[in-house]
Amino acid sequence: MLARWMINNTRYSRIENDLRNRIISGMLPEGEALPGEIALSSAYGVSRKTMRKALENLRTQNYIRKRKGQGNFVIPASERSRMERVTGKIHLLLPEGRIAGNFVGEIAAGVNKFALEEGLEITIGSHDETGAALQEMYHNFLADAFIWCALSEMLPPAITALSKSRIPQVVVDSHIQGTGSVSYDSLPAWRTLFNLLAAAGHRSVAFIERSGVQEWALARQAAFRMAAEEYKMNRDIFKTDASSDAALAEFILRHPQITAYIVITPLLEMFLMTLKTLEGKIPETPSWVEFTPDGITPAARATRIYIPTQEMGFEAARLVAQHNFRTDPAPSIQVPCFTVAGLTTGAAPRINQVT
Repeated sequence: MLARWMINNTRYSRIENDLRNRIISGMLPEGEALPGEIALSSAYGVSRKTMRKALENLRTQNYIRKRKGQGNFVIPASERSRMERVTGKIHLLLPEGRIAGNFVGEIAAGVNKFALEEGLEITIGSHDETGAALQEMYHNFLADAFIWCALSEMLPPAITALSKSRIPQVVVDSHIQGTGSVSYDSLPAWRTLFNLLAAAGHRSVAFIERSGVQEWALARQAAFRMAAEEYKMNRDIFKTDASSDAALAEFILRHPQITAYIVITPLLEMFLMTLKTLEGKIPETPSWVEFTPDGITPAARATRIYIPTQEMGFEAARLVAQHNFRTDPAPSIQVPCFTVAGLTTGAAPRINQVT
């Protein structure tokens, strides 16, 4: 089952969209009363039950308010912009506005998973949408937060526009220039992986990592250690390059207690060749998991060990939802833009919220 993907085509949603457009355009003036339910039902050719649902949604979106015994009245735009956001709508921006490819599909599935659990609505958009259009969506209560997925190397201008307007947004991707301070690892992803490793019976694990001391490498190693400690699992990190197969073989022979390896993609071929040369020299062929830019994939021997990239989508949705979909006319800091997927994330600063 999917959460409320995109704008549905039910009768009440079409009526809701039409009335909303009439309010935004001024055809239904601010402060004025809407026609009664019976009149509206007749005009649109629907039942009163369908009309009530459309009006209920418009009240939730802060377009109209109901006065007892008087009917529904249009809320002025200036007042609406200061009201608590209760719609719970996440706008997911994808390449060409569609779910294509494993990475994008898994991210979308993760966002959907969170939306189902929290009762939120997802709408789908494209990277080509302008900052002005997205700001209009936000101010018209058509979206409360934005998640960008699978961007190119540079951030689109719309992200800068949203950031300047302090609108909650997250970039779900590998490292992209312009996102500011970014650590390379998503701790929730490592936690999920170690949970699965523990469930598979592993108690000792090693991370086969590239040589080097880049900041992002040190960050992901720190996240690896932290997750292993949380799951009380013995862990080791072996740093090497693609020409150090002898050193890797020696490391594996010296640590027979290690039953699972996490291997970064550039070293995977060397790791598998090393395992082949050690056949008969180690008690049992260990399980291994590939560390890739798009997440973590399982080995054929360890099909139970699998963390889909959708965990990144789930985390992205959680991060934007933590702002509780509320406007704050004067937050203490800007809403950040930070990457969370491909095992990347930035710290999520707390925003002062309206209480």
